[in-house]
Amino acid sequence: MTGVDVVTDRRDELGEGPRWDGDRGELVSLDVLPGLLHRQRWEHGALVTAATTALPAPVGCVAPADDGGWVAVAGAGILRQSNGWQPMATLDDVAAGRVRPNDGAVGPDGDLIVGTMAWDAAPGEGALWRVGGDGHARQLQRGCTIPNGIGWSPDGELMWWTDTAQGWIGGYRYADCDVELPEPVRRIPVAAGSPDGLSVDAEGHLWVALWGAGAVVRLTPEGREVQRVLVPTAQPTATCLGGPGLTTLFITSAWTGLDRTADPLAGALFAIEVDVPGALPHRLRTALSPSTT
Repeated sequence: MTGVDVVTDRRDELGEGPRWDGDRGELVSLDVLPGLLHRQRWEHGALVTAATTALPAPVGCVAPADDGGWVAVAGAGILRQSNGWQPMATLDDVAAGRVRPNDGAVGPDGDLIVGTMAWDAAPGEGALWRVGGDGHARQLQRGCTIPNGIGWSPDGELMWWTDTAQGWIGGYRYADCDVELPEPVRRIPVAAGSPDGLSVDAEGHLWVALWGAGAVVRLTPEGREVQRVLVPTAQPTATCLGGPGLTTLFITSAWTGLDRTADPLAGALFAIEVDVPGALPHRLRTALSPSTT
């Protein structure tokens, strides 16, 4: 393993949510606050912009659907890509204007898990939601601050989730995450930096971005650090395993809140080759239909 490479000229205010689109051989990523969705082809060790779409509001996450389209959690809820972006479901706390959508991902059963957080990251104002196959959104947990880093073990048994502000990563038995969030069966404290977005590789290890620490770490499911990659900016935000063999670790970052002169690579997107591949993201079930809560 060598050092990370800068693979975009773009600098995102709050780069987040990278997902590998295996059908098109593209990386999808976000600039959260201006509501931009970037599609980028991976060519000769660099990302080449394929398209940038402006969504109508700040965007928290995107996920593929099993009809080949995508969904985005933006504005007051969830938008489905169908002749443009059409409303599919509403999250009550976002619609009330108290919070904005944050990170999210689709689980092995095709349900979408997504978090919300206060605009000013006020403690306890966010929540974790589950959107089922009928489009109905139900709240799994209140009192979150910055819900982030949602991913699954390779066998689908554990859902990983972190609250960045609280500084820990929890592993939850996914079969029990139905009407409320159970107690975690694994709890990993993070001593330095704040755990942000994460991805899970084929061995079940977690690649976790450490906001404020300028690093991403690879952790065993028990929380032991086995690899650390230094990133030349203070605020890495999320990770994704993609590329032709799913062995390219992509790392997003953010310049929000930083002196950009002192940190010129803030907001860049980075990549490094790793030994263990990841997996393609789970797809949202197309049984979902337009609905509101």
